[in-house]
Amino acid sequence: AVTSIFSIFTNFSIRFLSFLPFGRSLSITFTMAKKLQLTLAVLKPDMLVNPFRAKAVKEHIIKSGFLIVRSDLVKWKMEDAEKFYAEHRDRFFYSRLLCSMTNLVMNPLILAHPNAIKGWRELMGPTKVYCGIMEQPETMRSLYGFTDTRNGLHGADSEKSVRREIPFFFKDFDIDKWMEKEEYGFRTTQPAYDPINGIHIVTPVQPAPKAAKRIDAATAD
Repeated sequence: AVTSIFSIFTNFSIRFLSFLPFGRSLSITFTMAKKLQLTLAVLKPDMLVNPFRAKAVKEHIIKSGFLIVRSDLVKWKMEDAEKFYAEHRDRFFYSRLLCSMTNLVMNPLILAHPNAIKGWRELMGPTKVYCGIMEQPETMRSLYGFTDTRNGLHGADSEKSVRREIPFFFKDFDIDKWMEKEEYGFRTTQPAYDPINGIHIVTPVQPAPKAAKRIDAATAD
């Protein structure tokens, strides 16, 4: 099972007693969390045919501790599918795979989690749905997939694949820039899920309001 991202946070305090006047103490709290990793997930066309299954899958993703950073709806042309699955060109299922991926829209997602690549693939389960039903019946392909080529879900299998596949679906998304500018906010806060756009959002921390200046009536002019 994938551990919720917030359960990995560790808080501890260090108390200084002898360095402050008047016997006061200072408590400093440090928050540490493992850096987030990104991966690509795709809800395939056969998954989106049934909106109730698609909704259940997204709820499963969120409950498993993944953050949805980006979401889109995409319909491939045949040349798109051929390019994406070029490594399978000589496999017996290639034609069936291309047809299944170009008949309707799909929903690509960018997921964030400390163990996103491996964790998402474990959550999906085996590529072969029937094997998954027998061996890992609780995984999402086992629960929502149909056949080996219509197994409902895709996930990048390595960091190299992530860097190739995310730009294929999200051309304007810069992985390195997100890691530099946004990763910390997603990691150190509890982003809110926006059901309308289907993504998690980090709400900027608002500064505390300044206390109103007190005027002593006795000394007021």
